[in-house]
Amino acid sequence: MLKDAEYIRIPEGVPIVQSFLNAIVTLRTEELEQMLSGFAAQKGYALNDDEAVYFAAEVPESDPEYFGDRGVAVYRCRPAEDRLTVVLMDEHDFWFRATDVILQRGGEFPPERFAVLKEHLKEWYRRMRNR
Repeated sequence: MLKDAEYIRIPEGVPIVQSFLNAIVTLRTEELEQMLSGFAAQKGYALNDDEAVYFAAEVPESDPEYFGDRGVAVYRCRPAEDRLTVVLMDEHDFWFRATDVILQRGGEFPPERFAVLKEHLKEWYRRMRNR
């Protein structure tokens, strides 16, 4: 784990996770589909230099950012404050929160694209259950 980062968990980290999830639904639909497909394969996604999500499976134990062999880490860096906050949570909780945000905003997507997004969420859930 990084020495200069603040590590928190849910429920304290909910605002950071919600901010990240609200930002991902503003992506182009194709980019959102690729991101969800990556999540199903436990591959993280960086929104920008300051916000990202990583899965434990993609961070080797030798890496200073290693946070365990399971779960998800949502990173938020605030350069003006020289502060990095990492929210640690289990993958199922992250999936549930991502699904909730995407389903709530479903009306913002064309129906055929929304159907594809829901399929990606289902595939992510299937893979997660089989791990």
